[in-house]
Amino acid sequence: MVCLTSDEASRWIENHGYVEDPYLNDPQDQPPFRIQIEAPETYRGVECFVGSLIDEVVGSGGALLVLTDCNPSRPSQDFIHDCLRKSVGETRSIPDASAYLVTEERLEQAVGVFALFASFGWKCYLYCAETPVTLYCWEGEILDIWTSSSPCLEMVRRIVRELKLREI
Repeated sequence: MVCLTSDEASRWIENHGYVEDPYLNDPQDQPPFRIQIEAPETYRGVECFVGSLIDEVVGSGGALLVLTDCNPSRPSQDFIHDCLRKSVGETRSIPDASAYLVTEERLEQAVGVFALFASFGWKCYLYCAETPVTLYCWEGEILDIWTSSSPCLEMVRRIVRELKLREI
């Protein structure tokens, strides 16, 4: 896992054909299929959902995780986040490098980091490199999933049903 600047993350998103920050974009600019669900209430629940999404829908390729808002933040959360960043050799501040690029071999790291950020109530995106899926966590309460693929949407809906999550 390596950290990227906002500009580097924007280039990655554009090069992979995604709409950057679809939540804040005009619906006409968003991918055509979207599902919104209540986020699981625990780290383990989010980890299970995101892990299932990666295993069953995404399958292969790397991912880009973009932290868009880490406020409010408690000192205990800052400590854990700082330890995470130091573990990958990152010395820049969060505003200077708020994205995390994860290789295919390390997708489990993206699962864990996304679940961690969601459990902190932070806003973040997960863009998948090879499968047209974007996942957004809104303050740990709501998960939005966008895709340009109808079969991907149906697989996501199946996972939501199997995990007994509630579509909004």
